[in-house]
Amino acid sequence: MDWNTGIIIGIYLLLLAGGIALCFRGLKLYKVLQFFLCGGVGYYLGTLLLRKWGAEQFYIIPILFAVFLGCLGYRYYKLGLYVGGAAGGFVVVFSYFWSQAVELIKDGIGGLSQTKILLMNCISDILSGMAPEASVASLTEGQTTLLMQDINVALDILQKGILYAGLAGVLAGVLVLIFGDFVIMLVTAALGATILIMFVEIFVFLAPTMHLCGLIGVTVAGLIAQGTGGRR
Repeated sequence: MDWNTGIIIGIYLLLLAGGIALCFRGLKLYKVLQFFLCGGVGYYLGTLLLRKWGAEQFYIIPILFAVFLGCLGYRYYKLGLYVGGAAGGFVVVFSYFWSQAVELIKDGIGGLSQTKILLMNCISDILSGMAPEASVASLTEGQTTLLMQDINVALDILQKGILYAGLAGVLAGVLVLIFGDFVIMLVTAALGATILIMFVEIFVFLAPTMHLCGLIGVTVAGLIAQGTGGRR
């Protein structure tokens, strides 16, 4: 067996082991999982700070950030659970208002990507205390009059979206705390089931119906296994 074959087999085994662990032992492994997730966020933030300061030689800083946030997430896992639920609720609700705002002015701009750029520039201008007309003019060759009415309506939609999404985020965070164990079991079982189905499809083709049935079946099996396996 050559080196490349050994690496591929190792990756397959890690994929299988990770899927099984997440699907059937996710509740017990959640704190460890959150340690690595928070550690990854800390490393990313540390890297951003180094780039902003132009001090890449202090590579120890991202590592310290990773360890600190990882330990914080492990120790106060309920805080991480709340933040994750709140962030998820915010994103889901705000995405609806964002799509409404984009759809409102997309036809006048002539492209979806330009519409999103325009909205982001307008939001940046407002946060900086500037009028959004300059951003509109930069993408519409000065023809701001026809679009500013729609732009203002879109910005009003986004303001309402932020308010409703914030409330939804708080509610989602509270619900996740109340039903914390079940949420953890459901998410980890579904994620583990997805990985396991991916592993199976490396060797066997599954029709869409079989894929969905297998995903649901393995997820339910993971929920049952975690539910009968005791708490953390």
